Amino acid sequence: ASCTSAETIDGLYTVQTFSTTGTCQWSVPTGVTSLDSLVVAGGGGGGGGSITYTPDDGAGGGGGGGGQVIETTSRTVSAAQAITIVVGAGGNGATGSPRNASGNYGYPGGTSSISLASGWSTSAVGGGGSIIDSSKYNLVAWGAGRNRLGTGSGTRAELITGGYGGGSGGGNVGSNPSSRQAGQGASDNSGSTPGASTSILVGVTSSISGASVVYGNGGGGGNLTTLGSTGTTFGSGGGGGKSADADQPNDSYGGSAGLSGVVIVRYLTPIPESDSGDSSSSTKSVTATPVDQCEVRNKVIIYFDGGSSSIDKNDEKKIKDLARLIKNCSFTKIVLTGYTSIDKPDSPSYALFRKNLSNKRANAVENVLLEKLGKSAKGIKFKSYAKSNAKPIKSNRTEKTRSANRRVEIVVN
Repeated sequence: ASCTSAETIDGLYTVQTFSTTGTCQWSVPTGVTSLDSLVVAGGGGGGGGSITYTPDDGAGGGGGGGGQVIETTSRTVSAAQAITIVVGAGGNGATGSPRNASGNYGYPGGTSSISLASGWSTSAVGGGGSIIDSSKYNLVAWGAGRNRLGTGSGTRAELITGGYGGGSGGGNVGSNPSSRQAGQGASDNSGSTPGASTSILVGVTSSISGASVVYGNGGGGGNLTTLGSTGTTFGSGGGGGKSADADQPNDSYGGSAGLSGVVIVRYLTPIPESDSGDSSSSTKSVTATPVDQCEVRNKVIIYFDGGSSSIDKNDEKKIKDLARLIKNCSFTKIVLTGYTSIDKPDSPSYALFRKNLSNKRANAVENVLLEKLGKSAKGIKFKSYAKSNAKPIKSNRTEKTRSANRRVEIVVN
């Protein structure tokens, strides 16, 4: 089946987001020779809570592991090539358990991938469904933790020990009997075992879509009275179930399902075709530079981690492509504006910190742009502004929304 995608424009780039689960075919547009891609697998389902003799003698289920996140750049393609895209579904959460039984396990998320026939391929493994260690503490779910492989078929023979995170699709159960709370699902592809918490574990950040977004959050573990949190972005693991309470004294609660994955493709917007001037011929030629891009005000946004002015390889490529456009269009004016978010209590001293940081970010982008322009930078007028937390794109209430405000806007004309 042909793919259905959501198309957006980010500065010089066209971004295609494929979020419908299943397998489909996408044809490379005319004029596109290189692709960047982000592949996020489905998140694992959260484990169920458990209960022994009384509602107070149980534990929550572990959060499902976040789906693996893989970003690649500069994949070579040509017009009309067929690209196969697979978007993995989120794993089902565990069902609740009766009294005196161990918590049930969540199911692994589905694999996501992007591939060119007889060519390159990128595949991300689904997050693992959380499961308890039934040999510990009278079958309650605070055992040392065992995991289900994201590629498993659902049999107990495929259980493994240790924390694997989104990297290999393992969801974890923590070891914390004092609070009777299961561990979070790992999510950062590192393989480390997370601590015990009902909150999600932050996954992997990418700005391929034009905004800084965290993908593949690990689900939060449940406890006696609280269900674990499920992330809100693609590939997040499901939250763990809680133990019984007054409304349900004889059965525990199941875990939440993981969220489906996503495949995002980004490429330089193709140069429009123009008539060759020979009305008797159907042959068309491609102009050296898109006329519309040279005649309009172009804006590119670079995003930063909290407190940082470092530019990653992905954004460095965006600056390189912008430099190429500046050379082709002979632009003479570049304005760089640095911004920050507010993620700490506001104070006069911290206001100064924000102003300095926004200035450092603008300077860092200018330095990379000067490097990419080389001798072409002569005659170009640069202006830089440090706007601190002015003009936020989104609210500063959460880490997810704050990340969109940590940016430098580059405007050329």
